[in-house]
Amino acid sequence: MFGGIGSGLVVLKKLQIAMKKVVHVDIDAVAQHVVRFKHDITYNERLVPDDIEHVFEYSMFEDVVENLDKFMEQHGPIDIILGGPPCSDFSQVNAVRQGSRGSTGKLLPEFGRFINCVRNHPRQAGRPLFFLSENVIFKEFDDMNEIRKEYGVFPVSIDASRFSPCQRKRFYWTSVSDLYIVYYTG
Repeated sequence: MFGGIGSGLVVLKKLQIAMKKVVHVDIDAVAQHVVRFKHDITYNERLVPDDIEHVFEYSMFEDVVENLDKFMEQHGPIDIILGGPPCSDFSQVNAVRQGSRGSTGKLLPEFGRFINCVRNHPRQAGRPLFFLSENVIFKEFDDMNEIRKEYGVFPVSIDASRFSPCQRKRFYWTSVSDLYIVYYTG
């Protein structure tokens, strides 16, 4: 969900996590092009097959949420959900940010609710569901409490400079109880 250019998929592949199917969901046409060019053999014939079924039939988060039963029937049970909902309503550089009350900010807690709906769906049948959600650092206490309630955890604050050449502090909500950080060594 909110998969962007597929960075999460790249990480899972580099970690050699076995995958049978990946459902890509992002509304941005450029992001869709990039992820398909890098991972979809039907889109880029020069790719080496990765033996993963890539599903590109969804572009909007809301389409999946509104049709959850159909989605779960076609793709469930789910092992892991990754996503980075839009951050503009939480970003400190946005003078008119509205947090979770904003038109895009509401998607961060809604993503947490979606994760719980998948977790509790009959098609999931008690199977463990891992998740990782990412967003900018923010300080609004009411938003933090609402979002914590939806995800069931407080976020972990990590600066990407610990494992990449990019300095970028972010919040991560995750169901992985022991979050191991690989430090970037140059």
